[in-house]
Amino acid sequence: MTKVLIVTGSPRARGNTNTLASLLAGRLEQDDVGTEVVDLSSLQVGPCTDCRGCKRGDLVCAVQDDMQPLYGAMDRADALVLGTPIYWYGPSAQMKACIDRLRPYFGNGGLAGKGLGLLLAAGSGPGDCDLTESMARRIADALQMRWLGAVKATAFDAGDVLDDPAAGEQLAELAARLG
Repeated sequence: MTKVLIVTGSPRARGNTNTLASLLAGRLEQDDVGTEVVDLSSLQVGPCTDCRGCKRGDLVCAVQDDMQPLYGAMDRADALVLGTPIYWYGPSAQMKACIDRLRPYFGNGGLAGKGLGLLLAAGSGPGDCDLTESMARRIADALQMRWLGAVKATAFDAGDVLDDPAAGEQLAELAARLG
């Protein structure tokens, strides 16, 4: 069975990013795809400290926080979907900390061959998502992952994502690629 890990980085538990994640998880579960959703706002994930521990020995992160079990979930998954609201044209601080902590995978190759997708909610719409999408595509290339695409929703207030038909279509396309 395919396993998909959806990691959300919104500080709002009931915001548009988490709504997108729930919708995607629901679609995947209908297709018998195993899903796990992890909300970074409920974890303590600190920034990369540039200790360079991930560049020596076992090529793993030396920082001991809630990222350690998240690494295990990433290792077990066949695909990773990152969800974040767009803040100043980029990911939230919670998501950026998680992304920065992917550095061990550059050395150990643990995400190579796995899929990577995005769930993005931007108050001003898809035009504000381009830098985050470009960053994710580069991450996929650097970690030898397969780029699966991005859902780019126009959404500001909680629930707005439900009124964006283009985002619904993109969500269905991403679900099909993941299934």
